[in-house]
Formats: sequence, C-alpha cells, structure tokens
Amino acid sequence: MSQPRLEEWLAVLHKQRASDLYLVAGLPPSIRVHGRIQPLAEPPLDGEEIEANVLPALPPHAAESYRSRGYSDASLRR
Repeated sequence: MSQPRLEEWLAVLHKQRASDLYLVAGLPPSIRVHGRIQPLAEPPLDGEEIEANVLPALPPHAAESYRSRGYSDASLRR
C-alpha cells in the first residue's frame, strides 16, 4: 500500500497526464509531461522522506533492488 504523499504525487501525475514521477533527494518531486521534466511546487525531498513514501508501495523485487543497489526503477498500476 502506498503512502499518502505518494498518492498525492501520483494524483498530480495523472491529472497532468504525465508519464513519469521523479523522486530524487535534494530536489522537489518532478513529473515528465510531454517529454519535459517539471518540478512540482513542493520543497526538496530528503532520502528518508522518499524511502518512507515509496518503499511500502514497491513490489518485493524492486524493494530488494533498492536495498542492495541503492536505486530501483519500478512501475505502479492502479
């Protein structure tokens, strides 16, 4: 189950018809709309905040990849 902030970010992504959500420590959450990356009107994220919101929503293989490699790429479907 995803966390509340992740749900908010995904709702914006859907509303803007964006294709990707980018969560990078030190930067605000960003989305890709029509090939252009646009930051959301939010403060920069830290690594702990990203982990707390995203790890619970990842499939097991993606969470394990993140824990062992420090990064992961996953998709979510509703």
